[in-house]
Amino acid sequence: MVERYDSDKIKELVFHIYQGYGFTDDQAHKVAETLIYTDLHGIQSHGVQRMFMYDHFIQNGKIRVKSRPEIVKETPVSAVVDANFGLGQLNGIYSMEIAIEKAKKSGIGIVTTRHSATMALPVTTPTWLLNKA
Repeated sequence: MVERYDSDKIKELVFHIYQGYGFTDDQAHKVAETLIYTDLHGIQSHGVQRMFMYDHFIQNGKIRVKSRPEIVKETPVSAVVDANFGLGQLNGIYSMEIAIEKAKKSGIGIVTTRHSATMALPVTTPTWLLNKA
């Protein structure tokens, strides 16, 4: 028999782990939500199990907890975001939100993101954000 776990309890645990790393409450919440969302939508390869890899990356500086993404080049319909080696989910959400705002204003929004750790959920980020709209 397959053992099942309460996704809300796991989300809370993930939230507290990322708070412990030094992420803000908002950031820890976004990471927990996206990791659980990914697992619950059948993409376990990019869900909670990625936390082991992220821990390693945080410990060796490949993911920088205090970094923030920033727009380094921009047009009315496009932007280049430097993620400054932050956590990929946060960079993906940031970049997608910029693309959505540009699309609302101009009919199209194209954003590239550089210097990011793995975003881990490229397939689900657009769907996740649309569900949040």
